[in-house]
Amino acid sequence: MASTFLRKLSPDSPLYQPVDQNEGSTGSDSREKSSEHICSCKGSGSASPRFKLLFATAPALPVIKYHTEHLDAEIIQINKYRGPPTPQIDAEWMKIGLGAAGIRLFDDDLKKLNKSDTPERPLHRIPAEFGGGYLGMIEVFHLLHCLNALRKGVYHDFYPEAVNSTMEGAAWKRVHTDHCIDMLRVFISCKADVTPITFYDDIATPSRKLPMPDFATLHTCRNFEDILSWNQNNERTVQWDEIGLETSAV
Repeated sequence: MASTFLRKLSPDSPLYQPVDQNEGSTGSDSREKSSEHICSCKGSGSASPRFKLLFATAPALPVIKYHTEHLDAEIIQINKYRGPPTPQIDAEWMKIGLGAAGIRLFDDDLKKLNKSDTPERPLHRIPAEFGGGYLGMIEVFHLLHCLNALRKGVYHDFYPEAVNSTMEGAAWKRVHTDHCIDMLRVFISCKADVTPITFYDDIATPSRKLPMPDFATLHTCRNFEDILSWNQNNERTVQWDEIGLETSAV
């Protein structure tokens, strides 16, 4: 129902979103016209409709461009994010996780995001001497930080901080790890990519009965480097250390 509705929208509609390649490509250089996020979700509460559209404006939407690519997803490969930890690999992960800047939000943003600053849960205000506003962070960098935390857990021998020596610290690490695993589950389920994965027969090992999956699927992707560049260099950019916050130990 929701996907049929979205297809009928004009590209100039505020709810328009390009669909992924397996449902029709949008071209190699289309710009985002929609709000973030548009999800088809089950309603909550007895009076809610079964499905509803949830949308909120994200400040980075104007810089988003799309391109089509086969995902570089071979099981065995080398890239700058893979392998036993090195200072270079750590630096690359930090750059796209908690090394990414925060962003400044304002009252108008809070309304669009359906967020409230309440006494029970006061939003973090940036001190006036640092420009004021509310502290925010783009979701993708939080998710990549979570993935990096799981990576460090796999290579815990390289990261003493990944396994805290105190019982209290170890308990918190487990809570954080559970949060990251569940956050990735929630987000992947929300996006629910329906691109088919194909399988091939491995002729190098004829005795193998199970076919091999080919994860190099064709997708229409957002230009991540554009988003990262905007996040680091725009009028909303907030460097964590410049406002007295330390993220490297999280």
